[in-house]
Order: sequence, then structure tokens, then C-alpha cells
Amino acid sequence: MMQLNDILDRVQQNNPEKVEQIRKIADEVSSILEELNTAPGLIGWDLILFRTKQLLLRAGISNDDLQILDREWARTTKSSEHRLNLFYDPPRVYNSLLHDSSVFDKLVRVHDDLRERGSTSFREIYLDAFFELRKQLKPTMTKKELEVFRETIRQQTTSPSILSEKIGTTKGYVSRVVKGLLSRGLLSEVVRFSYGALSLKVVIALVEMESLDTELPDYLTRKNPWLYSLFDCKYANRVVMANFIVTMSWRSREEMQQWKEQLLSYPSVKDVKLIERDEKKSWMSFDYSRFDGKDWNVIPGEFGVLVKSRFREQSVPSGIRATVRNLRGFKVTNIDVQMIAILYENGALSIREIRQHMGLDYNTVRKAYNRLKERGVIWNRIHPSPLIAPENITLVVEADEVLHAKLCSAFSICPEVYAQRGSGDSSIFMLRLPDGHGISVGRTLNEILRGTRRVLLQFGEHHFTNWKFPLERWDDQYKEFRLDSNDFGGVDG
Repeated sequence: MMQLNDILDRVQQNNPEKVEQIRKIADEVSSILEELNTAPGLIGWDLILFRTKQLLLRAGISNDDLQILDREWARTTKSSEHRLNLFYDPPRVYNSLLHDSSVFDKLVRVHDDLRERGSTSFREIYLDAFFELRKQLKPTMTKKELEVFRETIRQQTTSPSILSEKIGTTKGYVSRVVKGLLSRGLLSEVVRFSYGALSLKVVIALVEMESLDTELPDYLTRKNPWLYSLFDCKYANRVVMANFIVTMSWRSREEMQQWKEQLLSYPSVKDVKLIERDEKKSWMSFDYSRFDGKDWNVIPGEFGVLVKSRFREQSVPSGIRATVRNLRGFKVTNIDVQMIAILYENGALSIREIRQHMGLDYNTVRKAYNRLKERGVIWNRIHPSPLIAPENITLVVEADEVLHAKLCSAFSICPEVYAQRGSGDSSIFMLRLPDGHGISVGRTLNEILRGTRRVLLQFGEHHFTNWKFPLERWDDQYKEFRLDSNDFGGVDG
């Protein structure tokens, strides 16, 4: 087991410019350890790691380094179901509380009070207080804000012209409300791009481990410029889903196959499956109609019942279709690639702001930007705050087109669903749900999909790896990205 001091030493080595900050964090953590007098697997241990992560995040430590802490936290904590529908699985359940500096002190007071009283139901009472605090910290909106919030998500735009027409109000009013929602983090706006337009593709790797407590192989967690995210699930069984954005070439296919074989050589790895995502068959849906701005108007576990009921319906809503991109005949230029990289890294920008980054004249930038938008190469994506619906489920299932459509229909009543099709008749669904509904939806899926080959990942820890647009790998002569032999370890890795 890696000691907490060892983790902080490694973070310090990776961030030499922040040595003094990390030393101060280590001193504070040491003081808390002495005060709480705890051990791995106890509530006090979770509080110590929560505070450590809070302090590292505040110091600007990268996700790559925070994952070292998360992996050790997941290994040494005690996960458990609570009451009928809740699941306590650090670090996931603490992540929504990281940015509130008052939370740690509040939870420590609960912990110390229970310890002082010598409560025989210590864990149960603490978890009651913990989940109640999460509920209290959930973002709230007025009725007018909620109306704009829902329409912004539904239309997937922050345009005052479009939203004011849909809602029936003025552009100035909508603009003010949207700016407020964005500034409070209730909405976020990012720019996404077509992977296919740049000869890239998404490959999903499902890695099944032999046991829940097995440490992940270094080969899986090592730095890789093409690794976008890791989803680590330890509910019932241990499965890691790794998302890669790689080149469309025989070279990348061969490198990934070697990477798979290398992983399978580890005794701790039970199976590895590679799935290529079909970008033309991706679909998403948002339904926040049951959220009233403060609470969800559903009883705990009701989403499981709603999913089952919708799944049994014969009709499939006409809205369940993939977004079609007009990429036929599209030829990417060096200016296109530079602009996409800037927008991906910085989010939505005006033409003037893009021009400042690129150092080109206004008309050249405007023409290139409009071309990318009109051809569907880039688009803006609006995301609600994950604090409103903090539970997550990922389902990978072998499904024909009929079953895929039925599942899309069933999941469309959930707050958020992202549906994808992949190689080998694979369907991949990612759901977001309010607290207290993940367990019931998971049980429903195991019931309605009995007899199908599937992997259900519930309450996993989603790690984004600070993926950077690989601009330095772009070869303008051949109009493609360059893959190096050691990116995946290679035969020499």
C-alpha cells in the first residue's frame, strides 16, 4: 500500500515549481492525521484524503497527479450501500464537494461528535449527515432561471436570439440569465469537433480485472498522449473503461492490439475488449423536466421503474436519431487544425478572440470558422452542472439496432444520456441520474437485459487525463496526425 507521504512526495517531484505549497499541504495533512487518529477503511481516513485532494486542487495540481491519490483512496476506502438507494464510494461521492471550503470542517464536526459520544451506529449516522449535506449543497435556480436553463440544454445553444424566440421573451433578458448560469457553473459551454474530419477515431478499451482490490497495471495508467479518460468501476466487479482518441491508420490499430496483448500478460487482468466507436451513430438526450430548480420531483428509486416502463413500450420516439455531419468532400487545412485546437482548449470564443490566438486577419479567420461550423466539423456543447444529477452509470451491451433503439427510448427519460454504437454490435450508454437512483436503474438493466452480453459500470470514478489536442503531431504534408512507436509502449516499451 502506498503511504500518503509517498503520494505527496511523488506530486512534489512532478511539480518542482510548487515545492513550498506541497510542503505546507503535507504539514497540514500530518496535523489532521494526528488529530483524527484514523486508519484506512475508516471514515476519518476518507476525510483526510478528501482534505488532501481539496488542498492539491486549490494548489493547481494536475488531474494526472490527482489520479495517483484517487487510486490509492479507492483501494483503501470502504464502499457500501446506504439505506435503500444510496451508495457511498469514495472518492466519487466527495468530488462534488471539493470546491466548497466549508464542507471539510462540517464533516469533521460530525465525525468528532460521533466519536466523542461513542456511537454504536457511527457509520450509519455519519452517512446520513454526509448525504444530507450533499443534498443541501445542490445548486438551485429560480423558476425563470430554470426555464432558460432547460431551453438552453434542449436547444444546445446560448444564442439569445434563438432562446428568446423559443421562450417568448427579450434577447437582453435571456443573455443576462445565461451569463449568470454560466458564471455560477450551472451550465458550461465547450467546443467539440468531428474526429473523422481529422482522420481520428475513438477506441474504447474495456479492461476486466481479476478482483476488486487489484492494483491497475502501470501499462494501463502510464502517460499516453492518446488516452482521453479512464472510468474505474468497483461496484460488484472491477472493470476499467479507457477512452482513446487515435489516428485512423493501420499503425494505430496494430499498436493498440499490441497494447491489449501486453495488458493480457498481467496476471491481474482477466480480459480486454477493444471497441471502435461509430461517430455517425452518436446520440444524446437531456430531460430536466422533473427538476424544479431545487429538488427532483421523483421518489428515490423511481427512475428504475420509469426506465422499465419505457423499455416495454413498442414505439421509439422520432427524436432518437444520430446527428448527421456534412463531411463529404471536406479537406482539412493547417488553419483548420490550428483553429480546432484553440477552440478545444479554450472553449467558445469570438472571431476576434480566435484571431488574437492565431495572428491572422479577421476575414481569413471568419471564413475558416464559418466553414467549420457549416460543415459540422465543430459545434458547441452545453452541459448542465454534474452536481444536479451526480450519479453515473455506463452500460456496454451487445445489441442489434432494435434493442439499441429501445434502450435509447428507455433512457430518454433520464436527466442525461449519451448513446454510441461501436464495432461488433456494441452499444455504449452513459447516464447521469440524481442521488438515490443509480442502484434502482442498475437493477432494472440487469433484469431487462438478462441473457445479453453486457458490462454494467455503476458509481465509477471518471478520470479525465488532461488530454491535449495533439497539434504538435499534425503533419500538414500528409494531412494526418503522427503516431510514435512508444505512445502505447510499443514493442520497445
